[in-house]
Amino acid sequence: HFWLDTGGRCPSGASTHPPTPSRERALLQAMAKTLDLTGLDKVLDTWNWAKGEEAAAKKKIEACKTQVEAFLVKQGVTDLVTAKYKVNKRLQSREGISKKDVPANVWSQYAKKSEFAVLAFTALTGKRSAAAKAKAKAKAKKEVKPAGSFKVCVCGGAGGIGQPLSLLMAMDSNVGELCIFDLDVAMVPPAGVAADLGHLERKCSVKGYTMPVGKSPAEYLEECLTGCHLVLVPAGG
Repeated sequence: HFWLDTGGRCPSGASTHPPTPSRERALLQAMAKTLDLTGLDKVLDTWNWAKGEEAAAKKKIEACKTQVEAFLVKQGVTDLVTAKYKVNKRLQSREGISKKDVPANVWSQYAKKSEFAVLAFTALTGKRSAAAKAKAKAKAKKEVKPAGSFKVCVCGGAGGIGQPLSLLMAMDSNVGELCIFDLDVAMVPPAGVAADLGHLERKCSVKGYTMPVGKSPAEYLEECLTGCHLVLVPAGG
């Protein structure tokens, strides 16, 4: 502020009263005209880049959380220790109340209000600009996979439910590759189901995959599941 408390004394030409909000705005606007906008653009470029890195990092963190939680569920534990980390999963509670849950007079009496400054920006150019995001979104909507380009896997495809489900998938014009997977204890071998479906007058390629009971899925399912757009699991116990 240009207002100074000097015990009743002030420099020549300065006001002895605090500036009004409108005068403050005028002063800030005058100061902004003297700023190096090129330098400010460089700072905003860095901020814009950091926002993109932050968004990517958040997605990566959520993906890692999902994998770790799936491992805990598979092991049936909520705590474990690796060579480098200690992992703990716990329930956390939170209490809250919304404005519609209480009478208006109670809300006005007890609600706490706080004000804070929010600094934000919008990119006008570049990949993270509003125009670029809208263009990318519109392009994503237009990019529809052509018919017959989908790969589908039916896990348990040799069973009583899996066989008719596999038949429906093989007859679907959107499916170009169909994988029939089942264990070696199935009444009908997956290769036999695949051979039967291969006689359909469709462009769909059908292949059967078998895994011995007790073996590691990683050793038998890599080719079967790699590139799948849809995995159906009718098998159960």
